Formats: sequence, structure tokens, C-alpha cells
Amino acid sequence: MRLFGTVCLIAGSVTLVAASAHAQYPQRHQGIYATFGLGYGSAKVACDQCGDTSRTGDLTGFFNVGGALSQSILLGAEVTGWSKVTDSNDNRSAATVNAVVSWYPSTREGFFIKGGLGFGFIRGDQDTDQGIKFFDKGGVGYQLGLGYDMRIQRNLSVTAVANFYGGNVGDIGAIRNVSFNVIQFMAAVTFH
Repeated sequence: MRLFGTVCLIAGSVTLVAASAHAQYPQRHQGIYATFGLGYGSAKVACDQCGDTSRTGDLTGFFNVGGALSQSILLGAEVTGWSKVTDSNDNRSAATVNAVVSWYPSTREGFFIKGGLGFGFIRGDQDTDQGIKFFDKGGVGYQLGLGYDMRIQRNLSVTAVANFYGGNVGDIGAIRNVSFNVIQFMAAVTFH
């Protein structure tokens, strides 16, 4: 919860600074772009034998690079990731690599909606009675998100992003139908 509070404080501060500069630079999309961000993510893993599992939160991030197809459509490749080391020293991470389309309903505003498909990965280790077991598995990945770009310079924006991403990775050993999803809230920087 402490991490969540820190992320909210940083995101709020960045938003206030960016809002004052926002009116000076119009939105425009052309050529290539790159966005990277960090924030808070809440992950959940499900499987046939898991029963009702709870969400767990920790550090999350993403990187997106691509190009503008028009003033309102951007096409890119996005890597998302979440990681946690539990109190019992079990490591967990979940990630996706997706082709992503971002749509700006208004070419004058910074609001966008995005969606993508690709690959999802889950990995980790778990301390068991038989020793440490390591798992690493991939499958179909997906993501949906929304955000807002606030131009602070001609070729630079501060971007607030919320994503829902996950993957269906199938069976891991005797564990059947493993899937995961992550809800992430981040502050990002976009270079246009």
C-alpha cells in the first residue's frame, strides 16, 4: 500500500506540472514515437486447482514503440511487465509482448484508447517441501488500456496510463489452465 501511495503522489505532481504546460503545445501524431512508464500493478493468477486467489500488488512498467498511421491511429509494439517477491521469498513475474493499436477519438485532445494481442508470459519460483520449483510458461497475451497525453514540449508528453493485460498460458506441470491478469496504473513519458 505504501508503494501505491508513492505512485499516486508522483503521478499527481507530474499531472499538475504538465497541466500548466499542456495548453502551449498542440497534439499532433506523425512519425515514430516511444513511451515508457512505471507505476503500480495488481496481479491475479488463476488455474483449475487454484480456487479463489486474491490479487497482489507491486511494481509494474511498460515500453511502447511504434508509428503514427494517421493523426488519430498509432500502431506499436508494447512490452508490459509486473514483478513481486513475496514475504516467503517466492518470486513472481508476469509480462506480455503485444501488437497494439492506439486510437485518439479527438485529434486535438490527448485522450486515447488502446488494445492489442500477442504473447503472455508468467514465471517464478516457489519454495516447496521438495525444494525450489521454477516455472516459466508462455501463451496467448492480450491488453486493453486508456490514457491521456499532456504535451509539455513540442516532441515530449507526460502520459497517464491505465492498462488491463494478461495471458492464458495453459498447463504448468500438473497445474491445469493457468492464466493471469494485471491491472496497472502508471505515469509515463512519451517522445514523439
